[in-house]
Amino acid sequence: MTFELVADVVPSGGVRLANGFTARMEDWQAVAVTAFAAGKDALGRPAYATCTAALVGEKVLLTAAHCLDTGKDKEFRKAFLQVDGRSLDVTCDPDPRYFAAKYKGRSPRSSFDFALCELSWTGLKPATLDSMTFETVDTETSLRPISGGGKPVVLTGYGCSGLQVENHRLTFTADTGIFRIGQEAIETGVSASGTEPGYVILRSGKGVEPALCPGDSGGPLMSGLKVVPPLKPDGVATLISDGDRRVRGVNSSIDFEDRAQGPYDYISRVSALAGTGFDSYARGWLKRHANASICGLSTGAARCI
Repeated sequence: MTFELVADVVPSGGVRLANGFTARMEDWQAVAVTAFAAGKDALGRPAYATCTAALVGEKVLLTAAHCLDTGKDKEFRKAFLQVDGRSLDVTCDPDPRYFAAKYKGRSPRSSFDFALCELSWTGLKPATLDSMTFETVDTETSLRPISGGGKPVVLTGYGCSGLQVENHRLTFTADTGIFRIGQEAIETGVSASGTEPGYVILRSGKGVEPALCPGDSGGPLMSGLKVVPPLKPDGVATLISDGDRRVRGVNSSIDFEDRAQGPYDYISRVSALAGTGFDSYARGWLKRHANASICGLSTGAARCI
């Protein structure tokens, strides 16, 4: 699987909110996306998957562990990052708790759906990476529901649109020309006593509010941002930062729930970085990858948002 920077893949004007407004590509320079073969679908046709990752350091990608899952324990998909016409090696070392669980096919094995990956290259550093500003993780501040004083967050994802329920199954359209963002609220925070202790839950009421799409795996859940729609339908939305823009989670899965009346609710599950043991995993990862640094964790990490 080969990741590419979203600015190199999605055409100008292809970054859109859930309601169709265009967002600025420069707001997402440290995001990479990939589309890759993923076996066959229920009808026996070739299937493809898309995943997203955030650059959280000059040599570090953060994505979902299930994007790398081949169905075999400790055997991960080989990854690369295409940048400036060069193919950089990407060595991934997912959270071991994820692969300690049983394989579940197209569903993530566990809610600890994290994978940190180190970039490496020979010769000169790619110019794009040398000038890039990287996303910063927050592993300390727990995501709280709106009812508990929490603030809205921003969902991100690539390669998926047209989410709906048909014959009691989720369906969607694969679209590698779209990178989506949308503002939503946390419904349920992490709970150590639950069956999925790594997840926070976001509910898209009646399927109208922003929700994840099956192709959005690995995308960063962001805080410290507010999406302001444009004054005109064909205008550009403004992304306002309160000065504390942070990666707070990794997109993991999407499901739906029946309502007594009306459309379904979409349930987005995101693996949270705070209160889930991600901090311990990441610090252990840094010890094994001495040449890498993570914005928000490593002293001296450079060019962090």
